[in-house]
Amino acid sequence: MRILISIGTLGLGGAEKQAVWLANQLSKTHEVLLVTMQAGPRESNLSSNLTWRNLSASSESKFSKNLFRFRRKRVARSVEGFTLFLKSWAILQRYQPDIVITFLLHDTIIVGLGTILSFHRTKLLVGRRSSIGYGIKGQAPIKRMLLRLVYLRANLAITNSESSFPAAIADGISKSKLLTIPNYVEPISARHQKNDGGPIKLLCVANFFDYKNHIAIVEAISLSEELISNIQISFVGEGPLREEISNLCSSKDLNCKFFDRMVPDSAFYCGYDAFVLTSFHEGSSNALLEALAAGLPAVVSNVGFVPQLLLDGAPLIVVDPKSTESILKGLISLTSNYQEYEISAKEYQRPFYGLYGEENVLSKWNEILI
Repeated sequence: MRILISIGTLGLGGAEKQAVWLANQLSKTHEVLLVTMQAGPRESNLSSNLTWRNLSASSESKFSKNLFRFRRKRVARSVEGFTLFLKSWAILQRYQPDIVITFLLHDTIIVGLGTILSFHRTKLLVGRRSSIGYGIKGQAPIKRMLLRLVYLRANLAITNSESSFPAAIADGISKSKLLTIPNYVEPISARHQKNDGGPIKLLCVANFFDYKNHIAIVEAISLSEELISNIQISFVGEGPLREEISNLCSSKDLNCKFFDRMVPDSAFYCGYDAFVLTSFHEGSSNALLEALAAGLPAVVSNVGFVPQLLLDGAPLIVVDPKSTESILKGLISLTSNYQEYEISAKEYQRPFYGLYGEENVLSKWNEILI
């Protein structure tokens, strides 16, 4: 079976990680072509079994820089998009895949339209990330029209959480086409060391955008002398608000560390005691899943797939992202009852891997590829 998988970049995001993992796994038993719009650091993770075609000469780092600074002009982007479409259409004509799998907004439009116009009997599976800004809502009229065409042609729309179903249906995707496949989370290669009674080492992995709500976390910690003395927080990410958050931490004399954009592995997560993510909206956060895999309790906002995690028994302290007081209470609850949360997090690891482990996730993909 010939499978073409497309992803916007080979960058460090969660969707990119899932796309590379899936391409590597499927290449063991199928002929797989991975198509990207931009190169990036995950190139080194690609299996030798698959074929990779990059449609653009620019690097992922340059793409990210332009994205964060919003300097790419609309005309230039349109020309680039049309050029990428022509390249993807040519690849589809030559490769003639049995199945096409897309992951994010731009590659769904570009490769999806190419699939429509290639006139092959290709099964089209589209990924969807609308709850974190991808999808039809908020897009320009021409993009909305093109996405609706692709969704109409698609055989299935793959989501990682049923929480995105209402938004997907509102975007014009038939409910009969919606299917949930959880994100794969790699097994931990290290063991979390129990907190020795010192400060709680808190981790936040999220790029510095408004909707990630870093400011509320910093403000909440600064309101409590108990938290100031009992929490050490590390932020991992990049983005336009990083300097502002760093300056805010310094002005409030908090114990904060900042790490550049990276791919934290399980050993990195295991160096911390708890996780925090108080975004205004999320999809299926890979960072949160990886923290749970490492056995960390988490303070989170009740958005995206968090309600499903709660039903599964995840050790989560739910807060209101719009309320600094709510976040403050959640963090105080974490520090005051940490030993109980730590035990719950350890107990959750076994059922967690039953849902998000390689065997379950890959079997669900194989079911729809038949």
